Formats: sequence, structure tokens, C-alpha cells
Amino acid sequence: MRFLQTDLNDALLDGMAGGIIREDNGEIVYATPLLEDLFGYTMKGELSLPGTAVEVLVPAASRELHRDTHRPVYKMDSRLRVMGQGKVLTGQRKDGSMFPVSVMLRGRVINGVRCVIFNVMDMTGWGGEGGSVGEP
Repeated sequence: MRFLQTDLNDALLDGMAGGIIREDNGEIVYATPLLEDLFGYTMKGELSLPGTAVEVLVPAASRELHRDTHRPVYKMDSRLRVMGQGKVLTGQRKDGSMFPVSVMLRGRVINGVRCVIFNVMDMTGWGGEGGSVGEP
């Protein structure tokens, strides 16, 4: 049995909590439905994260640090890597609740624009202490 590439791509994206941000300003340009659900942003079947800054997913106390320090540092070396190596980080849902996350990042140029592809894994129940997603 052969699978169509578009069907495989759709199936893969449906199973991931991830998205794409512009590297220059941190704007979310694409979010999977699972990412929207995980962070509580899906409203009546419509996605609401695209067009917002990625910092909405970061605990409020760490948003400035993430925007002003961590994003520029990643921009200087946008290779594939796990964010906060060796730590369980914390994400913040739309309702303000926090949960432990692991985040994978990969820089890529898409249509001439430098972007960061990210994938988030909910680490609830995996053990470990959650730190702010804005921490190094």
C-alpha cells in the first residue's frame, strides 16, 4: 500500500503539538491543532495562536527574559536542539495554569524568512521539577 505524501504530512502534523515562529519577531505563524488544545487556545474549532508572540506560551514572569535574551541567543545559533537542556521547563496555558514541558527547536528558512520550528511535549507525570520556559 502506498501513502500519499500529503496524507503522511497531515497525519504527522495532527499528532504533534508544535508550530512555526518568525525568528525576527517571535510571531507564531503556524500552530498545530494539538498545540492549540494543549495550551487552551482552540475556540469553536478555530485556531487562535497564529499572529501572537510565542511568549504567550511562556510563564508571565519569564516572558521578557525569553523575548530579550533567549530568542536572540538562539538566533545566533539556530541549530536543532532541546530547549533548556537537561531541565523540565514550564509552559503557561491561556487560563494561566502551568505545566511542565520539553521543547525541541530547529531553525529553518521558509520562503526566504528565517523561522524556528518548535515541538512541545507535555511532561506532566514524567517526574522532575518544572522551571520556567524562559530559563536557560
